[in-house]
Amino acid sequence: MAPPPQQPTGSNVGDRASGRRVPPELVDDLIGEILLRVEPVEPACLVRASLVCKPWRRIVSDPAFRRRYRAFHRARLRVRVERDALEWHQRSSLVIW
Repeated sequence: MAPPPQQPTGSNVGDRASGRRVPPELVDDLIGEILLRVEPVEPACLVRASLVCKPWRRIVSDPAFRRRYRAFHRARLRVRVERDALEWHQRSSLVIW
């Protein structure tokens, strides 16, 4: 009788059922896309993410990632600032002296 097939071991990311492995570059790109969507209102989240492991720290500290992060969130930040300014103006105009 043949021994049962061995299960893959190790920390390689991939489809274990088929035995295929995802290249680390692809995993880094995916992690970068996920971290790109972390809201800028909580900058501590990116700091915490950078402490998870060295590859994540490398992604977060990469100047290209920071440029993409600013570009991705710029439109949202601009809308938020304009909305906050409008709310402040409306509140200040309600004050009766």
